[in-house]
Amino acid sequence: MVQVRLDSLNPRRWYLDFDVASPGGNGGGSLLIDSDANLVSIDIIHKNDLLRRQTGKLLAESLTMIGVPEPVIIEMNNVREPGTLRTLMAGSNGQGTLIGNTLSGLVSHLNGVVADWLVIRDRSAIHLQVHVLYPWEKS
Repeated sequence: MVQVRLDSLNPRRWYLDFDVASPGGNGGGSLLIDSDANLVSIDIIHKNDLLRRQTGKLLAESLTMIGVPEPVIIEMNNVREPGTLRTLMAGSNGQGTLIGNTLSGLVSHLNGVVADWLVIRDRSAIHLQVHVLYPWEKS
């Protein structure tokens, strides 16, 4: 079970604690939500002791808990993971990288599909963004 809490100074920022779901702790992150654009920006992810593929599941659980179960745009802000960053700088769209797989897993756990991958270069930072479609109606 993930624990989430709203930043008392910024009503758009949520802090995630994966420690309860991750024996050994140290897992968590931070999200910025732009409700007008239906965008979720992941700006911090702390390494956890879970299998890599479970991070997407925990992010999806977090989004559902805070009332954002179907974001249209999800981005990893300021990619710093060395392998992903190197691949993005070489011209890849991010699919198959550690961060790309995390985003794919997140979208899958939200019952969506990735419609598009975008690499956004912003001065010295690189952001990886996915656009999501939700083709199934909820009952």
